[in-house]
Order: sequence, then C-alpha cells, then structure tokens
Amino acid sequence: MGLDVPWDGRSGFAAEGVSAPLRSFLGRQASQWSHAFFSWQPRDRARPVLEDYAPAWDELMRALPSGLPRALHHTALNLASLDAYDQISRRVGWENRRELLSFTRQLIERYDLQWVNEDVGFWSLDGRAVPYPLPPLLTAGGLAATVRNTRECQDALPVPLLLEFPGFSEGASVVVGDLHAYDFFRRLAEATDAPVTLDVGHLLSYQWWRGVRGRALFDELERLPLEHCFELHLSGCEISGQSFIDAHHGVLLDEQYELTARLMARCPNLRAITWEDPRFDEHGELTPSNAQASERLKTLVSPWLSEAPREIPLSLGGRVGGEGEPTSHCELEYVERALGDYLHGASRTLEVEGLPAQHEPAAVEAVHRMVFERRYRGTGGLRDWFPRTLAAFDDGALRALVARFCASSAGATWREHRDGASLEEALFRFFEAEGIGEASVREDELLGAVVRALAVTPRAAFSLPAEVTKTALGFVAVTRGLVLHAAVGGQYVRGAVTPMIACLLRGDSISSVAEQFASEPNAVGM
Repeated sequence: MGLDVPWDGRSGFAAEGVSAPLRSFLGRQASQWSHAFFSWQPRDRARPVLEDYAPAWDELMRALPSGLPRALHHTALNLASLDAYDQISRRVGWENRRELLSFTRQLIERYDLQWVNEDVGFWSLDGRAVPYPLPPLLTAGGLAATVRNTRECQDALPVPLLLEFPGFSEGASVVVGDLHAYDFFRRLAEATDAPVTLDVGHLLSYQWWRGVRGRALFDELERLPLEHCFELHLSGCEISGQSFIDAHHGVLLDEQYELTARLMARCPNLRAITWEDPRFDEHGELTPSNAQASERLKTLVSPWLSEAPREIPLSLGGRVGGEGEPTSHCELEYVERALGDYLHGASRTLEVEGLPAQHEPAAVEAVHRMVFERRYRGTGGLRDWFPRTLAAFDDGALRALVARFCASSAGATWREHRDGASLEEALFRFFEAEGIGEASVREDELLGAVVRALAVTPRAAFSLPAEVTKTALGFVAVTRGLVLHAAVGGQYVRGAVTPMIACLLRGDSISSVAEQFASEPNAVGM
C-alpha cells in the first residue's frame, strides 16, 4: 500500500497527529499489507526540521504493525531539475537539496525506512510550483542533468533511491525533447545503477500521449529497464474522452491490470507491487469501487506473491557511468526558466532553440487554477487574504485576473521556498501595479495575511516584505493608517496604535521618537 499523507485533516495528518479517518483505515487494513510507503508532503512553508514532523509521523508509524517494511515516497528531490542547485548561491530555502537530503536522512533513521522513491520529473520549475510533476527534459542534456541529480541523492542517502517512471498527464504536462521516454528511463537506470519503480498508469499515459491505442499500448516494454525493476505501482486512472488522467482515486483500468500481469512475468528482480492512494470514507472503510479494485488486484498478484523471493535486493552492483555532465548549466537553466515562464503564462510560446516541444495550453490553465485554489494551513487562500480588495470580482473575472498575475513581473517574484516573495506579497504587488482596490485596504490586507502566515509558520522560507519587521518576540507591521499587525507566541494580534508607538514599532530610535513627540504629552495614548 502507498499512501499520500497531506496535512488536510482528513486523508492525512490533522494538526499534530494522524486524522481520524486515516487512523481507522490503518487499523482496519495495515495488518493485511506486505509493505507500506508514505508520501512526504511539506507541512508548511518553513524549512523542514524533524521536530516539526516527528509528532505526526511518530503516531503514523505507531499505527503500523511491528516489523512491517516501510518506505518514503519523496516529492521534493526534483530529480529532473536543470538547475545546479547547491552550486548556485541563490538556491536557498527548503529547495536547497543538501538541507532536504539531511532532513530525509533523519526521517530514514528515525522510522527505519528501507528505501526512498520519487517520480523522475520537475516538481518545481525555477523555484515555482507546478500542479503536477512534469516529465524530464527528453534530451541528452536533460538526461545528463537527471543522472547528476540522481547520483547526488544516491550518495547522500543511507538507503537505495528508487527512480519512478514519470506520468504524462493529459492537460498538465509539457513535453520537451525527442528521446523516447522508455529509452531515457533505461539509460538513466543503467548510468546510475538504480532500482526503479514502474508505475503502470504512467507507462500507459506516455503511450497514450504518443497517440498509441488498443493492444499497442503494451508494446515496446523491452525498451524499459526491466532488470532494474524493484516495484510496480498501480494508482487510480481514468480515460475521459481522449484524455488519459492520472486521477489517484484508487479505481484501476483494465489496461492497468493487463500491463501489471505482463510486467510481473518480465521483471526478474520485482519484489513489491503497490496499490497507491486508495479512497476510504470517514470510518476508514474502502469506498465500494475501491473495495472492488482491491479484490481484483489481490486475485491478480496472488500467484506471484506465492512465488516471489522474500529477500529485498536493492543493490544492483556498481554504476556503469555513460551519461556525462551537462556541458552548460547556464544553458539548461535557461530552458528551465523558459518552461516556468511558459507554464505561468509569461511567454505565449515555448521557444527553445533545438528542442522540439509538444505544447499543452491546458497545462498553463492548470497552473492558473492552482494559484486560484491554493490554500495554506491556518491562513487559507486568495479570497481569505484580500476579501475587500477582490469584492468586485466574480469567479470568472477573478480567474482571468489570476492568469494576468501569473504572467506578470510581480508573479515572477513568487519563490516562497527560495527566499523569494510569498504568494500573498506577490499578489499584493500585482494589485498595486494594476491599481486594484483601495491602497489602504490593500496594505491592511497584505500585512494581515503575511503576519497571520508568520504566526502559523514563524520560520517561513519566504522573504519578509519590507513592511514587516522581525523582533525578538515575533513579527510586527504597522499600516500607514496606524493599524498594528503582530505575531507573538503563535498568536496573531491586530489593533490601532498611536503615532508614537507606531514609530517605535517601525524601528525608530527612542531618542528620535522622544524628540519628535516631546511637545505631545498624549502621544502615547495616556
């Protein structure tokens, strides 16, 4: 079983512990499993430290049977990135891979995790989030960058890193390059000697994206690194019209069962078959459609389970090399920035010299929708932050406004995991440039939104707006209309202050304030 554990209060974590539905589900199901992995999701916008995650993860692990093999599905190693990461001084925040790998090692050691898995793709582009991990750059340079990233992670982790074949989601993917993805993945596995995960839905999605249909969906398997395959994944997929959708809703297509049967027979080192992200109700019971999928999958894999070796050979020997370093980090970083600009709408076309690209306008719309719907733990989202500024916009007009924001220079400053602007501040700068709403209202709503975020996440990785000051006790900001916003001890405080107090809070010296207000005995409000 593979489970995503977001901080959503229902299917994953709630506050500092496991949500009630997930706890019930584990109690009902976990004793039947042969192994389990859990997907790491960021708790908030702070650099990850074990102390923030341990209470919830401790409870999660206590809910599992003793001795059950367990693993980690990562979502932030960004193995396809074309950026040089720690070689570049501007790369900070939790996207600093060295810090992230240190945190990952702590998770591995504390919870006795036996392997780490991640889809080979872009989980962010140039520091900006994407709604669905994008496939790697299918070129020689993209392959060399992915080999470099994989080796870096392999060297830093005390357990094997499993490489997962990426998804090619209709409406969310932009594919650049002309290498066959099966060949790319095989060459990556051979160059890094990595065990791999073949997600059967992802394999089908790639062939579907290429226009393949019917029995031909199962062709070309020999191009994959079958001897490296340690694990198969099955997550819920569906076909809607001409779109193949990686829905992660637990319901499996007939084609997924058939491809699983073919791969079971052709992968000599296969040791794990994992059903990913099933749906369960508030009582921890599988939904009816998922219960049916579970029984059909068990029937399919039972013969293999009775014959599969029990040892877990995760090392396949030494690396064979073969895929060199990228010749130019700068050139590849330009491609990553171009992809990011295209997806956010800052560029109308994806024009990268020498790199054929299959454009997917719906992918741009998916990024806009992500920003429109994005919500953060404890602070909400766009409408919660700027309710009065946006009062005149209906949903349709607001969605169009978000699209303009994503393509704007203010939108390009949003890099909240890299000491860039928070989404709240980037939106505010856009509203200012566009003259949307009243200036005093915009300012009050910005400071309220950012300071509330800092009350929830005092170690946030985004940079502070110039209007917000960090103090020994927390964070303070005062509007031009003399309204205080403060975060102290995890609490948010808002209220009017006098001019003298405002000057002191803004950092003016006591002597200058005393001189300024010497003739105003009531300046402190007494």
